[in-house]
Amino acid sequence: MCKALAGVADLLPKVKAVQGEPKKYTKVTLNAHKTKFDAIRFVVPGDGTWDMKWEYVYPGDAQGKVSWYIVGRKVNVSDGSFKTYDRTFDYEEKGADLPKKNTRVVQSLERDHPLDAGQEYLIWFAFKQDNEPVDVHVRIGLTSHKKK
Repeated sequence: MCKALAGVADLLPKVKAVQGEPKKYTKVTLNAHKTKFDAIRFVVPGDGTWDMKWEYVYPGDAQGKVSWYIVGRKVNVSDGSFKTYDRTFDYEEKGADLPKKNTRVVQSLERDHPLDAGQEYLIWFAFKQDNEPVDVHVRIGLTSHKKK
């Protein structure tokens, strides 16, 4: 799957990863081709390695409808990535223009699984039930990785 995604990565929606805590979401339409599978891409800036905290907001109740994972376009992401996440429903944030009924997923990739500066990463989404395009709000924040 990684090779297939890497082959079409230039066609995927790009989300800007920012240093620190991002203030704004990037709205992307996923599953536009009704394949029940899509992905976004982002580049890690700077030097060294980085911890990542990211989130996405999906319209409605996404529980059991969406799965996701991260892969490197040219580098491996270690096995322990994306093990846990926090989920809330009907999240509101002033000025964010989020759907009233939504599911918000917040997740970190840190400690022994930092991301490499200058590399592009892909987060893929598999839609288990919906076969229609869906607008997803995404934001990705990075902090300099410090070994603990």
